[in-house]
Amino acid sequence: YRRLATAGLAYGPAFRLVRAAWRDGARTFAEIDLPGTHVAEACRHRIHPALLDAALQIAHPAATGGETGPALPALPFALGDIRLRAAGAKAVRAVADHAAAGATVALHDSDGRDVVAIGAIRTRPAERVVASSALSAEAPAASSDGPATGGARPPRLHETIWAPARAAAVGPTTAVIRLDSPGGRDPVASARSLVAEALAAIQA
Repeated sequence: YRRLATAGLAYGPAFRLVRAAWRDGARTFAEIDLPGTHVAEACRHRIHPALLDAALQIAHPAATGGETGPALPALPFALGDIRLRAAGAKAVRAVADHAAAGATVALHDSDGRDVVAIGAIRTRPAERVVASSALSAEAPAASSDGPATGGARPPRLHETIWAPARAAAVGPTTAVIRLDSPGGRDPVASARSLVAEALAAIQA
């Protein structure tokens, strides 16, 4: 995880599930297991997201020393040829096969039975997080919610940011209308006439 952090990926405690890892040529092997606080959640998933994320971590070039401090770290954004063989795994043994065109990952349980296989992993550089002046505080330590990239402050999924609105140009808001009583003995008819005259002036 120090090597991944050097490449720009700082994982929080909940996602540091790789207990041991070793390399054999172009392949990386790893032992991955859920912490006690997450074991009860395994039965709710076909494959627990944290286990899958840890398997993708060993497929990252920096995990094997194949990436030396890029300006923007590469992250998996497309997975293909996925075959799920078993559900509810709490611990797995993973093998990542690195190739020029990409990487593949296979997960097995402690008895060697297939759990899931990913036949195609595509990566691309992470977009740099550009914080606005209102959010440009010092970057905090990595949280348990996943990786923070590039040393920048992680983006927030739901947040209200107020932006000042420009006042629209408006005309006069007050007008004076002179109404002269038409006279006569019928006050109702006079009032009706004045109202009609005022309405016509407003709508003009």
